[in-house]
Formats: sequence, C-alpha cells, structure tokens
Amino acid sequence: MLAEGYFKYNKQGLPFAAPNFNNFIPNVIVPPEFAHWMDSQPEDKLSAREGQLYFLSKYTFSHPRLHQDTLDANTARTAMIVRLQTLFAQVNDEIVTALNDVWGNDEEEWKEVNLYETMWVVVARAANRAFLGRPLCRDARFLDTLRTYVNSFATQGILIRFLVPEILQPVLGRMLAWPVHLRYRRLVDGYLLPYARHMIREMKSGKLLQDEDSFAHWLAAADNSKHPDDETMADALAGQLASAEFAPLHTSTFAITNTLLDILSSPQHGGILAALRNEAEAALQGAPDTWTRADILRLELADSVIRESQRLNRTTGKAMLRRVVAKEGLALPDGTHIPNGIYIGLSAEGIHMDPDLYEAPEEFRPFRFAGMDGREKARKLVSIGIEYLPFGYGRHGCPGRFFVASMLTVMLAVIARGYEIEGLEERPKGHSISDHSAPPRDVMVRVRRRRKVI
Repeated sequence: MLAEGYFKYNKQGLPFAAPNFNNFIPNVIVPPEFAHWMDSQPEDKLSAREGQLYFLSKYTFSHPRLHQDTLDANTARTAMIVRLQTLFAQVNDEIVTALNDVWGNDEEEWKEVNLYETMWVVVARAANRAFLGRPLCRDARFLDTLRTYVNSFATQGILIRFLVPEILQPVLGRMLAWPVHLRYRRLVDGYLLPYARHMIREMKSGKLLQDEDSFAHWLAAADNSKHPDDETMADALAGQLASAEFAPLHTSTFAITNTLLDILSSPQHGGILAALRNEAEAALQGAPDTWTRADILRLELADSVIRESQRLNRTTGKAMLRRVVAKEGLALPDGTHIPNGIYIGLSAEGIHMDPDLYEAPEEFRPFRFAGMDGREKARKLVSIGIEYLPFGYGRHGCPGRFFVASMLTVMLAVIARGYEIEGLEERPKGHSISDHSAPPRDVMVRVRRRRKVI
C-alpha cells in the first residue's frame, strides 16, 4: 500500500493518507521533496521524538530517563566519531572471537548453525564490547538477560501499538507493558546499575579499568557534573545504557542476517563471497585489534552488499515519521493542512523501489553502491539522503550509524575471509506485520572454517 501510494500520489508531488491501526486516524505520507522542510521544523511543531515513540509504545519505557531524557544524540554522535579508532580495535577483536565461539574453527567438518541466533550473539557481544567492555560483554547470563529484555521490549511495544487504541493506552498499555518492566529491572538491578556504580567509583578513585574507553565511560564523563551524587548518576547512567541497547541489537542483527540470506540465496553467491574474501584479505592485514578506520573504509564491496540488502529489506515501510504537535496544526509546503496529533512521514518502501532512483530496483545487485553498476555512484552505507532511508534523514539521522556500519562491514568481511558457507536454494521468507518486517529466525546454514585462517 505504501509503495502503491508513493507511485500514484507522491510521484505527482501529492501527499496521501495511509492506514494507522494504532488510533484509526491515517498517517499522512508526503513526497520525498518535503523531507528538507520536515527536517527544518521545530520540535514544538513537528516532533521527531513523538515519531520515534510511535514505533515502540512509550508505555514499554519503565525508566523515566528512557523516554524523557534519553541519550543525547549529539553526545553519542561526537563520542562515536572521536573514539571510532579505539572502538575499532575492541570491536574487531570481539567479532573474531565471537565468530570462533559460535561457528567454530573446524577446518575439516561442516557445522550446521542457526543463522539468526548466531548473528545475534556476535552482534550483542561486539556492540557491548563497545558499550560496556569486558568481561560483561562475554557474560552468558548477562547476554541472556539482555536478550529477554530487548525481545519483550519489541514484542510488547508492537502488541500495544496494534491491539490497543491510543485512547485506551494509558491504562491497557501500562498493563501490557509489565513484562518489559520486570525484565528491565532484572537487567538494570542485576547488571547495569552495579556496573555503573563500580565504574563511577573506580573513575573517581583514579584507577584504570579494562576497556576504559567504552561508551559507558564517555557517558559517565559527560554526565559527571549533572547529578548531585554518585547514586543518582549511576541510576541515570544505567537508564541511558538500557535505552542504548535496543536499537543496535535488533537492527544490526536484522541487517547482517538479511545480508547473508541475500548472498547465500543468490545464484552468484560463490562469486560474491570470493570477491568479498579477496577484498578483505587485501584490506585487513595483521591482528584484528590493529585494523584501522582506513582499512575498514577500503571494504567498499562489503559496504555495498550491506547497503543493497538494507535497501531491499526494510525494517519498516515508513521513514522520517513525525507527529504534528502544534495545537493549531501545520500546513505542508503544498498548503495541505494537517491537524494536531497526525503523524506524517515518507514511504521508504516506495522510494527504495523507485526505478527513477535505482535501475532494476527489484533485483539484488550486491555491488550496486560500489560504483560498479552502471549509473549508480559509489555511496557508503552511512550516507543518508531522501533516496536511502534506513538510517533516517537530516539532523535526526541515526547518531550511531558510523559505528553500526563499521561493525557490520567488518562482520561481513571476517565471515567471508574466515569461513566457507553453503548456498541456499531460495531466499527464505521473513516475517511481517503491517509495514514492519524481520528476517526468519529458523534458517540453518552449513559453515566450515577456511584453511587459510584469520
């Protein structure tokens, strides 16, 4: 429906109404040329924050800081960019170690593994090596607790959004969110709060900690003067860390799983893996903790494959969702008046399948964005624009996309370089509800460590 409306109305410069099962009041999907105008609107007129809460009900957020004072995007963006090289050394090491643990290092026998489940472990360990450092990122019980929290967050959020009318959510939404609250408390009380207390205590005593350049350390340093005492600071930090966990774990696991499924189900999967392997062997020399940002930027084919898979496999069909919060409503650039409370956004589904933007958009062309595919220019995964929306657009674009893109690119390069993987006869279908989609979680693949080891 979103693609149909895009080609019928948006391509003519017109907005259209799309069903919204949350409150039965349609969303308004606007032409992509309205994106810059949307991005320029103040938060008190057109709220990006409300748009973010649309996808996961605010009633799943049990800690006030999770929805009232979440991680500042500028702090995250600045910290990630400034410290990327330090993060690379830690994350690259964790990716290699985690893959060895879940896929093994047997060069003789093939091993059958669950693709989604093993990719979740690698993503969770790599991301938390950056967020929290060792040893917590390798703690199996912590990872299990984290996963139950993240999964309940997504499941209950979707249930509330699709089953409970907005007018009833203040009551029923809170009731349906109780599993999230319970698992949040287990995660925070059992792991994140003790971790935050210990880290703050050690930092103030001047002691050096293992992996002290973790994201948590930067947050603690940035928040040092904002709180009256250490306990308040620890509580706030634990809440921020819990909020930071959800997006990269789910979206990154979806991305790398979909990418591998697209490669393995392609008739040219052997050639694709060989090209990725050759590129990785040329770019990544020495031990993983010595790979630099410049080395990772040379992985242009790996970057392109992930970008192309993300274009075809959207987590949601809508993008850049905003809610009109101005009491008097808001007029679109074409003069259309949108009342207070209405959500407006772009059709990512239509844009990503537009033949005026992408040649043969229905085809998986792995090296489309490496400058090897006709008219398409070489473009990086982190690049954002109105023609490519997985990381959002404009000033509210995903602040962690530089880290996520680097992590995914290295994961794919390490997999291609270090493992043989048998192809699939056809592309397994994923799961969808409304305009949301996710990769299948039950696909088994056969892997074997290459004789030329990492």
